[in-house]
Amino acid sequence: MNKYKDAIGILGGMGSYATLDFFNRVLNFFPCEKEWERPRVLIDNNCVMPSRVRAILYNENVEELKSALYESVKGMLSTKLSDGGKLYIVIGCNTAHNYLGYLKERLPQANFVDIIDACADDLEKRGVKEVSVLATEGTVATKIYNDYFDKRGIRIFYRDSEDEQKQVRYLIECVKQNKMTDDAKKQFACLINSCVTDNVILGCTELPVLWNTMDKGVVNKTVFDPLECALFKLKDMLK
Repeated sequence: MNKYKDAIGILGGMGSYATLDFFNRVLNFFPCEKEWERPRVLIDNNCVMPSRVRAILYNENVEELKSALYESVKGMLSTKLSDGGKLYIVIGCNTAHNYLGYLKERLPQANFVDIIDACADDLEKRGVKEVSVLATEGTVATKIYNDYFDKRGIRIFYRDSEDEQKQVRYLIECVKQNKMTDDAKKQFACLINSCVTDNVILGCTELPVLWNTMDKGVVNKTVFDPLECALFKLKDMLK
């Protein structure tokens, strides 16, 4: 008998290896002796939707992107759960959270686990007052992290110079192409260590994939992963 009547929905494909990594972490977060003792997980690896970054930077395919996000969530919501359980949906992309308000408005019945909000809660509880964010150009452009952290009195520092953004793009592509070389790991460690704050957020869901393959001992910062924060929140919410 499964002890969970609630289920987890993962809106993924942004990118696919990040989605795969998150699913693996969900399994590890809910250890069990028998498969049926874990919560049910629905995954839509919607890797064919338009670029979130280009939608923000160039106003490209915005309506198509919003429609794709909407249809993915709607599709998961159409799945019948046993015992009247709830479906808690995680969007596996920081940049896509720019459209979370739109999704909540169109689908008020959906229960979203906001990964940025979960991260902000965690840092606030820890008494963190300033943090650096490594993220896509789209996330940096929207300053979406400020929407959550400013009201908690946490100061945000973005790595937003042209050279820094180029390096972040390179590291993200290494994960998307599953080419996480030793050189990429060294570059990533140097980028983290060069942040001006003691605390660093991996504000793109590709970055934790690379981070989890590295020797953590070469990094002298405290690193936070919004997806990890969301997992702790999910564990408390599921019934």
